[in-house]
Amino acid sequence: DFRRTQTGNLRLTYSVSHRNDTCKTVIHFECHPGKPVGHPVFVEKLSSSPCTYIFEWHSAKACPLNQQGAATSLPKGGGVAQASFANCSVMNRSGFVFNMWSLHQHAEDYIIDDPTHKQVKLRLNICDKLVKPCAGNTKSAVCILSGGEERSGGSVNKSISYFDGTLRLIYDLGGECPSDKSMKAKTILEFTCDHSSHKTRPVVTNSVGRCQYIISWPTPLACQQATVPCSVSGGGDLYDLSPLHLPHGYW
Repeated sequence: DFRRTQTGNLRLTYSVSHRNDTCKTVIHFECHPGKPVGHPVFVEKLSSSPCTYIFEWHSAKACPLNQQGAATSLPKGGGVAQASFANCSVMNRSGFVFNMWSLHQHAEDYIIDDPTHKQVKLRLNICDKLVKPCAGNTKSAVCILSGGEERSGGSVNKSISYFDGTLRLIYDLGGECPSDKSMKAKTILEFTCDHSSHKTRPVVTNSVGRCQYIISWPTPLACQQATVPCSVSGGGDLYDLSPLHLPHGYW
């Protein structure tokens, strides 16, 4: 049971019947912008119940999405999203929230090959700037490496669009294209649903002039899960705790 309380905090309750009792684990989430993820902290075991445990979790992920990043309304109709949020989240018309933030790298950038030009590699990150700046550009999210030189393949963007089952993240306003100085480098990432693996990687599917790229990324994060919902609305705000999910292991 996941809900927003009258005080504005979030409460997640797991319960199971055990003998003659109902055992519960209750997690109270509080919005703390200064703690990007945070961690659960044990508070108490209720004396009134033999198996009810209380935890607290302070995290920026417990803040409304419109506080984590400004929301942008999108036109309704067909498979178009209902709202996109500037924190790598997007909500479809059925109210399901997709969040790509867990693909963000903190220690090192992703490195992928350009299959058309063997001497070219791309260095990229998701939902934020590169870990290592590209040719001194601290606003790049993609770096094109060719012949020992670097140029930006697109600037940071945290707003994802959704249409007909495909999530799209566009990095534009990159460096000049070597074949046409009037064009700017651009990278389009397309996330598609793939339940098969939690360790999928980006693959270049199309490139134009070592300057504009389309990258495909199959991932379970792009699948609309039929599991316990991790998003809830209340007071005109939308909350999403899916970035706290660990695909492997536990807290």
